[in-house]
Amino acid sequence: MEFFSRTTQMFWDTLVQDGESKEGGQSQLSSMESSANAQHSDNPTSSMDSSDSWYEVDADGDMAMIESSLDSKISQERATVANSRRVIEDLMGEVEGQKKTIEALKGERPLILADQSGRERAWDTQKADLERLVLRQGVTINKQNAEIQDLKNEYKEASNRRWESERQIQAVKEDLREAREDVGRERVQLGELKRLFSETERRLETTEKLLKTRTDELTAAQAFITTADQCSGTDVSRMVTQLNDDVYQCAALMADEVIKGNGIEEQLGEVESAHLARASQELITFGWNQALVQRLRLDILEQETVLFEAMVQNIFTYWCYAIISSFCYESGEVNQYLTELGHRIIRSTDATIAKNWLAITHSQLKTQKFDPGHITRGLGNVMFIAGWRVTTSEREDVGKRVEEKIEEICAKALKIKEMVTQKILSAEVRVVYYPPGAPYDKGAMEDVYESGRETERADSGQPILCSTGLGVQYNVTKSLSSGRRSSNILKSKVVLASAVEIKQLGKGEDARHRHT
Repeated sequence: MEFFSRTTQMFWDTLVQDGESKEGGQSQLSSMESSANAQHSDNPTSSMDSSDSWYEVDADGDMAMIESSLDSKISQERATVANSRRVIEDLMGEVEGQKKTIEALKGERPLILADQSGRERAWDTQKADLERLVLRQGVTINKQNAEIQDLKNEYKEASNRRWESERQIQAVKEDLREAREDVGRERVQLGELKRLFSETERRLETTEKLLKTRTDELTAAQAFITTADQCSGTDVSRMVTQLNDDVYQCAALMADEVIKGNGIEEQLGEVESAHLARASQELITFGWNQALVQRLRLDILEQETVLFEAMVQNIFTYWCYAIISSFCYESGEVNQYLTELGHRIIRSTDATIAKNWLAITHSQLKTQKFDPGHITRGLGNVMFIAGWRVTTSEREDVGKRVEEKIEEICAKALKIKEMVTQKILSAEVRVVYYPPGAPYDKGAMEDVYESGRETERADSGQPILCSTGLGVQYNVTKSLSSGRRSSNILKSKVVLASAVEIKQLGKGEDARHRHT
């Protein structure tokens, strides 16, 4: 509405200014025309008087001046009239523009009125919203007032409770003061009781330690005093005999296989020569002297298998002895330590306790696995030096059969180990192995070729070529003072050096040691 009023006022102001400008222009033009006419009509006498006076003086000169003056004035008047006309035309153009502006404003008036109506409706809507908001705020304020009143009530109750609590605290403080006085009186008594308690506690701790020590000793003694045997020395002897027979049969199988060749010395290539040198060195390191290793191939070419069978049986026998007598297969240092510890326990402890200790120790080490690859590698070296090669499928089958026999022999050796370490507790039953070069003992050894001789018998003290079978020794110890009584319930199988007509250089040549 205010905008419409301003627009209308501006419109009327413009019309008034345009009217005044137009009237001024027209009045100015009329004034100029009237002035010109008056000059010609109102003063004719003056003009004529002047003319007469001029004519009297110089008629021709005066006329010329008059005409020139009139022409000048007429030109000026004409220019003024032309300017006035242009001004009038400009004013008329402005009037036309103002008329168009007025017409445009008249066309926008409905829009202005409509906008004003929309604003009024918006105001009404906002007013209604404000009224509703005021009502809601009033409700909220009422709720808050109620909550404030509730809080005031709660505060009043809390104040009452606090006052009551303070009263109770004062009472408790009084009780505490009295209790402290009582504590002060009893503190002396408590100190005395603590002293007595500490002394009693020390005595109790000493007694408990002593009781625990005696209990542990009794438990250990009861555990180690058990002497019930699950098998006998005869059972062990029978199992070792079967093991020796299996070793002999496997050696015979391998001997039959290596002599199937044509008996001709083969020419070795560079790779095979290197393999032969490595295999020979490993056998020498194992305990065989160089002369025996070189003799092996020559004997096979002559169809002689005594040395070959002795080597095969010796490799089996050595590793079976290692399986049965070793504590630890995975570490030589650990095995050596436990072996020495076992010997010290046997020498310094009651036989029953020592045997039970050995049984418990071996039972806890049963999870170890022996690697049959040691035996396979040693036998492979002997076969290669003897000239045997895997060249056909039949020979591959022979290799597989030998590996199966190795598995069976290792399993049987583990069974014997369990029998001698865990199932016989009343005595010490051990397998016996003698290294190459050891002196021959008729009471503990059996010459496997002695039965075929008629005139010559093996004499004690001769060096043996090697062991081809394990023996079994039965040791009984009644007490530490009475000593140990030993008996050989199964002699070890040996081959004398004279059987292959090669002189041994002595025990120092072998890296292995006899374990008795």
